[in-house]
Amino acid sequence: MAAIKPFGVFVALDDSPPHPFFPGVGFVTHPELAWGHVEAMSDVVKVDQRVQGEFLAFDRHNGEARLSLKALQVTVVAVDQSKVLLRPTASSGSPDA
Repeated sequence: MAAIKPFGVFVALDDSPPHPFFPGVGFVTHPELAWGHVEAMSDVVKVDQRVQGEFLAFDRHNGEARLSLKALQVTVVAVDQSKVLLRPTASSGSPDA
């Protein structure tokens, strides 16, 4: 994590050029931090913390990769007497961000 702002968090990607305006070239919006309610983004991530995220899209206007941390999180969505249902992850890989 490079910086935490009110509108999301900036991520310094491994082996990437510097962002022209903000520290880092990856960006995670507030809703993409976790499946549950997040009161403060600093409750989920800290500056200088190393995280893994899933690439969502490249924002050409802002020149940054849009990432999701919650896409790699497994969440219990229902509990039945005979089984536990998990929210599937979007991919099996885990790229570093």
